[in-house]
Amino acid sequence: MHLKKINLLPELNDIDVKTVIKMLSIENEPFYLDVIADKNAEYGNCFLNVFAKIAREKGTIIYGWHFCKHEYMVEAEFHGIWKSPQGQLIDITPSVNPNLNRSLFVIDEVRVFEGKQVDNFRLNITNNELVDDIIEVEQARFRFLNKDSRDNILGRLDLNQSEQRVWELIEFYAASLEQLYFNRWTIATKCFCGTGLSYNECHRRIFKQVMLSI
Repeated sequence: MHLKKINLLPELNDIDVKTVIKMLSIENEPFYLDVIADKNAEYGNCFLNVFAKIAREKGTIIYGWHFCKHEYMVEAEFHGIWKSPQGQLIDITPSVNPNLNRSLFVIDEVRVFEGKQVDNFRLNITNNELVDDIIEVEQARFRFLNKDSRDNILGRLDLNQSEQRVWELIEFYAASLEQLYFNRWTIATKCFCGTGLSYNECHRRIFKQVMLSI
């Protein structure tokens, strides 16, 4: 997904963000959080970053979700931030955009990090069911990256030939479905293969079978 098409700092009162918060059964309100990346912190490794910070400087970890907004969906990522001994809340993990110094965050008082990755929560904010397929690809990507305790946080994926083909297929579907969406496709559009059937009646069935196999 193209970073330039993603709003990494949604509005504080964004109705779609609030819908996601409600679906996560969270009663807290979202707020803007300062991002001050710790010199020892690694991108994508928020929980271990905070645990290391606590070991050095004390404080506690606060769990919650931060948000980004695509044209077609809201995405919430389970995230850990640092609460200093003085009570200041800081996101010490570098952002995907190094120029971004704030994030939209909501505290989750129930969920905690249990040593396993948690998939992002994604909400289709359109009436186009093709977006549901885009979300399904991202769910398959998560399953693949976390299969057999594979480390997907940092570094290069070490894949065998069979796994590499699966990864390339996931990447192909992710890019293709997003392009179809931006080309104003729906699941009722005639399938690209030329059968005359709709995508829903034709290659979407193959897509569903492939995703279920990952």
